[in-house]
Amino acid sequence: MWAALVAVPVALAGPRFGFPPAVVFAAAAVALAGLTSMTGDAIEAVALAHGRRAGGLANAAFGSATLLALSACAVYDGRLTLVKASLTGSILTYLVLGLGLSAFLGGLRHGTQYFSREGANIAATMMVLSVIALGVPALYGQWMPVRNSGPVESLSEAVAAVMLGVFLLSRYYHLFWDADAASARRGARRTTVAADTRERGAHGAGSIALRARPVAKLAAVLAAVAVVAVAMVRVAPAAMATAGLNERFVGFIVVPLVSGAAVLHVGIRTAWRNRMDLSLAIIADASMAVVLWVAPLLVFWSLAVGHPMDLIFGPVELAAMAASAAIAALVQLDGESNWLEGAMLMAVYLLIGLAFSWWPAD
Repeated sequence: MWAALVAVPVALAGPRFGFPPAVVFAAAAVALAGLTSMTGDAIEAVALAHGRRAGGLANAAFGSATLLALSACAVYDGRLTLVKASLTGSILTYLVLGLGLSAFLGGLRHGTQYFSREGANIAATMMVLSVIALGVPALYGQWMPVRNSGPVESLSEAVAAVMLGVFLLSRYYHLFWDADAASARRGARRTTVAADTRERGAHGAGSIALRARPVAKLAAVLAAVAVVAVAMVRVAPAAMATAGLNERFVGFIVVPLVSGAAVLHVGIRTAWRNRMDLSLAIIADASMAVVLWVAPLLVFWSLAVGHPMDLIFGPVELAAMAASAAIAALVQLDGESNWLEGAMLMAVYLLIGLAFSWWPAD
């Protein structure tokens, strides 16, 4: 956390003082990783102050704020290759690396870990359907002689709208429908409502300022994320040229690790505490947000800034996403995991990462 606070001024003021682009880029990456963690803390504070559903809505909207900010800045600059690689890398980082590390470290400590197959099956089904949705424009694009033509753009926009609709329905299901059904099954809804009423009465009108403080903190952190994201994207071309890296590698490896550091940390920590079901839920939720929330928003944002982005991913990118969703679904199929499955998942991530590291520069 302290490293992030120190890195923020370096990322923002570094170019004025003549710092090397690679140093500024690294400082921005460290700063964003810390700010991402602070975003999670702020969302948790909102949940504590305003209730579970308010926290769930805040997490749905802003849980992927760092990835969304970085990608939005890259779209504004017309770096669509970097954006698509970031989306692909984020999905693999969560589903393959995050799940692999969680299963590996949790399995080493606790042996075989067990989790709810019902919840895991819903998450796996959502991810498979999401990858299929991304594959539709890609397959259609193979028969179109011109990229970013009218039909391809229109199809991408239609797919993005459907994906946003599915995301909103999934949030409603988990925050309202499923929660109410579970409370009714337990016969605890009346008790929960009474407890919420007592809590609101205990705080009273005098606690308005205290309840507004978490919202203000979240807004401040999100503003900092946006400012540092702009600085990181601006210095990225010079930093990549200095380090000899291509946009696909930076998008696939660096951006997902920066934007997903907090999710990976929480997922691994909960698995280490033998709560693999919660770890799976956190990782699956983050990966679904990338496909169903971030990607569609970027499509519509690209139209607003004059750099239309379609949802046509390359064969390697699409295959990587499909493989990650299929492997994650297979791991969750039997309702248990162990360290060997985690090691195999990490090996898959390493192999795909090597493919992107040797990808020729555009």
